[in-house]
Amino acid sequence: MLRTGNLYDLQVSSYVDDRCDPIKSTIAACEHFRDLYQIYGDWFLVLSAYNAGPGNVNRALRRANGKTNYWEIKEFMPRETQQYVPRFIAVAYLMEHAGEHNLYPKVATISDYQIDTVMVKYPLDFDLLADSLQMTIEEIEFLNPSFRKGVIPATPLNQYCLRLPYDKTIRFVSIEDSLYIARIREEQRLKEEIANMSNTEDSSSKNTNTSYTASIPSGANKLTHIVASGESIGLIANKYGCSVGQIRSWNSIRGNLIHPGQKITVYSNKVSSASSTVVAKNNATSNTQTNNTSSSKKITSYTYYSVKNGDSLWIIAQKYPGVSVDDIKKANRLSSNNLQIGQSLRIPQF
Repeated sequence: MLRTGNLYDLQVSSYVDDRCDPIKSTIAACEHFRDLYQIYGDWFLVLSAYNAGPGNVNRALRRANGKTNYWEIKEFMPRETQQYVPRFIAVAYLMEHAGEHNLYPKVATISDYQIDTVMVKYPLDFDLLADSLQMTIEEIEFLNPSFRKGVIPATPLNQYCLRLPYDKTIRFVSIEDSLYIARIREEQRLKEEIANMSNTEDSSSKNTNTSYTASIPSGANKLTHIVASGESIGLIANKYGCSVGQIRSWNSIRGNLIHPGQKITVYSNKVSSASSTVVAKNNATSNTQTNNTSSSKKITSYTYYSVKNGDSLWIIAQKYPGVSVDDIKKANRLSSNNLQIGQSLRIPQF
């Protein structure tokens, strides 16, 4: 287990898990068995503690009223531990008497005497090692199962042991420096490639924006649109008869990210059905509007506002200098002051 491994200096990280190292984990397990035997003095209890943890064994001993024989107290152990000890005994028996039951060991893929080790001083990955040492990645992984991501995160102050067939260790030593250099060059190449991709995207974005700098339709009205919940740049562009690229350019927007309440500037000869009549009449019927109001204010355009929780007509009017509650009610043909969250209001601009 992770915490037990940490007690015996087994390193566990996103790159390395020493619990999978056959030598380190065996040494740690033996040390753990030794420490447990010093506590319990009985190998069956040691096996139980190894499987379930000392806490569970101590709890079982307390419940057994002083009994210390495993077979007498096993009923107080976790179910898995009750099965673990007999299975361990069965495996030990088969290891000693396998031939009597016609069980024979498989031939090892590679024997220990055919393996040697080298110390890695700088980061290396299995791909580079496999190509350089004429091995398969699977062979390197089989001999070095503790490296979880196929990368050896070594540094001069934290070197790692790499197991290889004996003849491959000789080759590794002869090309070791070139392996480190190749890895460094590959990292630099990847960094440059990423930087170039980023520069290309920035350049493309800038070129896209500049191509729309002067793309304002002749005679178009300058309007301010307040983004409502669920709206996208594409929907807004369709609403005003312009392109997504134009909206991005006019508002210096990179990408497609916008948020509710954000003010978007658009230039358009087309407005939404809800406001097209009023905007179209801005120039033709301004005198009539002026005569119907208590002041001589002239509407030049409309801004759109999405009603939020806690809003009232008075609160909204305070957000726009020169706009009164009556102005908002007339622009939206409201007969009362009641509002609904999410409701889109036209705010006249004078």
